[in-house]
Amino acid sequence: MSKVKSDSAVATLVRSDATETGEAVEAAERQRQEFVLRQLYERLVNEKESALAAGMLAQWKPGLKNRVSPAYGEPVIVVGLVNPPIVDDSFESGSCYFRESLSVLIGAADEDGELLVHHCDIRRFEPYAGNNG
Repeated sequence: MSKVKSDSAVATLVRSDATETGEAVEAAERQRQEFVLRQLYERLVNEKESALAAGMLAQWKPGLKNRVSPAYGEPVIVVGLVNPPIVDDSFESGSCYFRESLSVLIGAADEDGELLVHHCDIRRFEPYAGNNG
């Protein structure tokens, strides 16, 4: 085989290997994304929030925080449950807040020690784990 033909064959093999490697990486990334999505869905519907009642401390479930505050692991107090939930129609359909079910009032202290009360989707919260979470 001539030098040009062997170089061409090597280049073709390298491209083929790179394509196969790229495809394998993409497939692995898709599998990771699928796993993460299933895990987040299971957290959303696991019903740990059913234990929450007014006066209890709560925290975000991992991966389900959709507000700037409170931070993950930061306790909030359940001020009340909203039944039936308020459905937020103030956002456009492209927003993650569109028709959000606001089913719990949570209270958090601001920097000045003032209580701020927010409406949230209770499915995103679980009982506060303290230092164990």
